[in-house]
Amino acid sequence: DALSASILCIAYEVKREANASELAAQVQRVRRLLCTVMDTIDGCDAYDIVTSVIQSTIGTSPNSEIVSRLIFECTTLVPRSVPSYQSIGLDRVGGDELASFRDKLLALRKLILKWCFSNICSTKYRQIAQDEEDARADTFNDHCAVRRGPDVPNYNSVLDTNWWNEFEDRRKKAHTREDRSSFQVMMASIRCLLFIAPPSSKELRAFAMAPGVEEFQDDEKLRSMDFIHAYVDIDDEMIRMVLDASQLTPSTSLSIIESLVSGCSSTTSTIISCSCGTIWEMYKIAEYVPELRRVANNHPLSDSDTDVNMETNDAPTTRLDLSNLPRLAHPHLWWRVSSISLIMCSISPTIGNEMWSKHPTLRALIKMTTSQKYRFPTADCSEAEKERAKLAEERLRDQEAKIADLLFVPPQKKQVVAEPKPQEVFSPMYRRAGTRSSARQREKQDRLVAIEAERKAAALHAETMRQRKLLRAMQKSIMLWDPTQEQRKPPKGSIDVILSANEQFGLADAFRFSSKPDFLLLTIGEGRSAIERAYDWLIPIISTHPHIIDRLQPSSSCFLLLRAYGTEGNKNSELLSLSAPLLSHVSKCLLGEYGEQHSLLSLELLLQDIADENGDRRRCARAVLQEAIGSRRQQSFLRTNCNLNLCGWMLELSYVDNAKVLVPLAVKFVSNALAYERGEVLSTYILALSEYNLFLQQNAMDPGVNFAVSLSILISIRPRVCSDAMDRFSTLKELVVAEITKALDKSIATNEDKATNILPLVSIVLQSGDGSTKSAVIPSHLLRSAIIVLSSLHDTDFENQKSDAWRLLKFLINPSPSHGSSVVNIEPISGVASATYNQSKTKAVTTEEWTLLAKARSSIVANNAVVSAPVAVLPRLLLCSGLTHHSFSKALNRLDEFGKSSSDSSKAFGDLISSSAVSEWNLPSICCSNMK
Repeated sequence: DALSASILCIAYEVKREANASELAAQVQRVRRLLCTVMDTIDGCDAYDIVTSVIQSTIGTSPNSEIVSRLIFECTTLVPRSVPSYQSIGLDRVGGDELASFRDKLLALRKLILKWCFSNICSTKYRQIAQDEEDARADTFNDHCAVRRGPDVPNYNSVLDTNWWNEFEDRRKKAHTREDRSSFQVMMASIRCLLFIAPPSSKELRAFAMAPGVEEFQDDEKLRSMDFIHAYVDIDDEMIRMVLDASQLTPSTSLSIIESLVSGCSSTTSTIISCSCGTIWEMYKIAEYVPELRRVANNHPLSDSDTDVNMETNDAPTTRLDLSNLPRLAHPHLWWRVSSISLIMCSISPTIGNEMWSKHPTLRALIKMTTSQKYRFPTADCSEAEKERAKLAEERLRDQEAKIADLLFVPPQKKQVVAEPKPQEVFSPMYRRAGTRSSARQREKQDRLVAIEAERKAAALHAETMRQRKLLRAMQKSIMLWDPTQEQRKPPKGSIDVILSANEQFGLADAFRFSSKPDFLLLTIGEGRSAIERAYDWLIPIISTHPHIIDRLQPSSSCFLLLRAYGTEGNKNSELLSLSAPLLSHVSKCLLGEYGEQHSLLSLELLLQDIADENGDRRRCARAVLQEAIGSRRQQSFLRTNCNLNLCGWMLELSYVDNAKVLVPLAVKFVSNALAYERGEVLSTYILALSEYNLFLQQNAMDPGVNFAVSLSILISIRPRVCSDAMDRFSTLKELVVAEITKALDKSIATNEDKATNILPLVSIVLQSGDGSTKSAVIPSHLLRSAIIVLSSLHDTDFENQKSDAWRLLKFLINPSPSHGSSVVNIEPISGVASATYNQSKTKAVTTEEWTLLAKARSSIVANNAVVSAPVAVLPRLLLCSGLTHHSFSKALNRLDEFGKSSSDSSKAFGDLISSSAVSEWNLPSICCSNMK
């Protein structure tokens, strides 16, 4: 205490005897003197000296300028108290020594802040408050309901480096200290005393150096300043000191908090130890509480007054209802608090997690910063979400406009309607005597009245326009305070502050690198549509930071890899260099390294493209799956005889860790993909599905989709495509014939088809292997697919009479024993000719299908079809251009025998080619009379 008192005495004496340059030199000598004392006297600590100086001058210092300079110089000596300061240097201080130093420095800066409130802010408060009041009066209406209007929106912030640099330039251009505003002087002193300003900044150099000196001469002092600036920590207590200071206006309080936070940029090692409660407290200083005018009896109106008669000298009486008025805020203060909160969210994951869940507007700001897409609604929103956000913003704006109209628009004066004066009745003599003079006077009076009416209308219009302009300005001066309401649209001024804070603190990278919570994944969202919306802004991020790929959701990495392979036919150049890490991540997801859920999500997204109508999507999905899973067990797949470059991934899927979960999913989507593929791809898919069917049977799992049913439906729907595929790939043909035959065998054994109870059923007589016949019920698509397969076979397929093809032929085409005899009008008793629908009892095989059999590629099938076909179909078969000579002769012989066996051959043949019969041939219009 004695040493500090001596230093203060020396400082005061120096002030009285020296000019500015001599003062700076004397202060430097005082500093050197203190260094000598500390080196000489053991236990002499600069921290104790500066603490004593501050405590002895709080609220009592006659000259705050010289004391502030003395406090600054003493603070630069505090690092000398670190034991390792002289031995290894400040740059190597760590561990317990560094932690102790940071604790002492934080306590000292809180004491300095308290001194600033007492000795600097208290003297500047009146002038700063008056300046803010003058700015408010420029747009405030003296005739409205409230006595004190809101602040004029001013988004200038210490966090905005562009504005702060301009602010500093104006401060430097001021020739004298008196030329600077009270706010400029106060902020410069606080920022320098708390070592918020960087040592290399002109701001701190102007405070710490003598006039005319361009560089620091004391290297030790410069190192100490750098060391202190690197550890300007802040905590809840320091921020609450600012919030509770009575010597500060709300705007000034925010400026000081912004300055404290600005010292914690990404270039320092500063720690911010704040809680979510502090953020909610900061929002309270942004609140605007309307203060109503006093009524005639001098009693003030309070917010609880729900029905008040208000009178002023210039305004008529009105009634104001404040019972349901929500809490209001100054927009510029509210958004400045939000910018500070955004910085704290980037520094503290705990704060960020709570604000994300409870503060919709701050959540939107985090999304904007993470994606670097500053738009409203945010870039992650779907069209429906965008519409909801816009409607919510419009609703809140309308509510704020009504409140502004209630508070700030003067009450309208009541229009007093004058009673019409009774017209004077003049006598005829009087009217005649003064007719000319009275007419002129009336015309003049009418003109004066019209001119006065126009003047009043113009004045009323001008006043109305002025009130509207004022109302628009006042609407921008208030907003609803509640931070938990729907996300709000940031005004243009606040975006500049957020952009500057992002550049200064690296907010975007902080949010992107955060893993708990993972703001990047939260911003992207879930599902394919979400990653599609995020594609444009996500690509630059993962291009710059490829390690982020490992944190992406499976759907995200799968979609990006699909884009890398190019939906337009070529690889995407933006993702070409990232295809390797993306492929590695997708492969790990599919193979189960990240768990079963990730495997399901990634495979489902890729399979959606496998079954998509777009051919490019299907091609890219096949390429991704093939490269991500591949064919690692080629020797195990030789029995399939399929192209492993196309479907190796399908077969490999049955060997991965989560195969029992993934295979049923693959069966579902690949079965749907059969409707779009053709050729080799179609063949390999069918062969792979047969392997899946065996896998599911071996593991006693429900396949969900019956393979034979799916195959028969496919063939019945796409006959030509399936026939071409079977012609090209013999393995596929063998599989199809075997499955169709097996399904018919099963129908004979069970006489029902449980899996297709919603499809039309057909009753048919089938010949079993022992030559006996048996009635069976089969689905109509199985019958049609069997006919199509049979028509696609060649003679070589029937060389082995024990083959499935021969059995299929015996099942479906079994001529009646009567064929070849003289009795030919008896219909065949088995095979396709006996098929009828269960419900309608009509023939199940159409003329078109008989034609298909008669024109079959195998002469065996064609000849048997002509012999087995009903007589009513024979005229249509004669018109087939692809009918063989042998089949044509058989058809003619059958018709000839039919005519001979009929009692009236003309009528019988006429019935065969009647209009009703020809209409079933599916041929262009044929004139029956011409045919006859």
